[in-house]
Amino acid sequence: MIDSTAASTSAATKDQSVPGFISDFDELIDTDVKNFIERSKSLGGLVAEQATIVSSAFAHQRHFLLISSNMKKPDVSTLEELLRPTQGDVQTIIDIGEAGRGTSVFNHISAVSVSINVLAWVTCEAKPHLQIKKILESAQYWGNRVLSEFRNKDARHIEWLQAYYQIFNALANYTQEHFIWGIQWAPTGIDAREIVKTIVPKSTEEVVDVKPVIRVSSQNPSSTKMPNLRRSKKIARIELVKQTWILENFESQTLEIEASISHSILISNCNKSTIHIKGKANAVSVDGSSRLSVMIDSLVSSFDVIKSPNFAMQVLGTLPTVLLDQVDGAEIYLGENSLSTEIYSSKCGGINLYLQRGEEEYEEIPIPQQIRTVMGSDRRVESKIVNYSG
Repeated sequence: MIDSTAASTSAATKDQSVPGFISDFDELIDTDVKNFIERSKSLGGLVAEQATIVSSAFAHQRHFLLISSNMKKPDVSTLEELLRPTQGDVQTIIDIGEAGRGTSVFNHISAVSVSINVLAWVTCEAKPHLQIKKILESAQYWGNRVLSEFRNKDARHIEWLQAYYQIFNALANYTQEHFIWGIQWAPTGIDAREIVKTIVPKSTEEVVDVKPVIRVSSQNPSSTKMPNLRRSKKIARIELVKQTWILENFESQTLEIEASISHSILISNCNKSTIHIKGKANAVSVDGSSRLSVMIDSLVSSFDVIKSPNFAMQVLGTLPTVLLDQVDGAEIYLGENSLSTEIYSSKCGGINLYLQRGEEEYEEIPIPQQIRTVMGSDRRVESKIVNYSG
């Protein structure tokens, strides 16, 4: 199994021919990553399964770091090929996160799946440690839910979360020490295309068959030039996989699905489209979709919306909870049977509620986005919401 990679890297640290930056990376794997794997095994299930792939991803990254020091800077397509094994692991980790919706550890595996693209730090041309710290915030969004659920209940879950956060801290320190200006290629080294043809990652033979590689942008999407780790080919898909409806990559479409109480619905990259979810479903998650409108009959659990600007939804029946994260502009229509819905928002703006007051009348209520913080004479800090008026 992939767990053998930890042993192989440990042995490598004793090899005096291994460069210092590889020895330090081995130490990171043998301490911080290994601690996370052990904590994950204590929880078992999907958490342990996902952690095993995390271990494999770090083994693939170690191999990439080792060969990069001996080769010329590759072109975009060759770099994609070099990152293919890591991307395969990243996509598997994301898939596990998606498959775990509705389980008791969904928050755990989501914390990992939304932040595992931290391994793309190798594509940063300067100060990757800053991007690593930024990506940690994505993990903390879900990690806070783990803390809220298991604080004072089961210390194993808190220790697991702390172990995962420590990987980010260790990786940030590691890159700041060894790669402050990004990967240092060898101007007179081996042609990267030859390496792609001939080298198979050490200690990862069992996971060579991987999914499509990321597209590494030749443009500069941000100051740190960190691309998102996502599938390069976007094919429209609507499919029921076991108990999960998957809708992705639709543009300017009107869709309708029949859901049951055991079904969860995952919607991603659906833009300028309208989706009607009929029946009483379990939960809905929307991610990375712009100008999407969703109409639902009823939900048992929550409706999650992440990074989806100009979003609109309407509830015809009942809905316990709406969770909004990094949403810029949204309209939420609640019917007479859903006026007890709880709405949680984080890093959002321009969110308006429309509460049904008659057969066809809705009252518009904006969600406050301003907070006033003051310090009292007793040095206590108080924060209050600045309500809208008029």
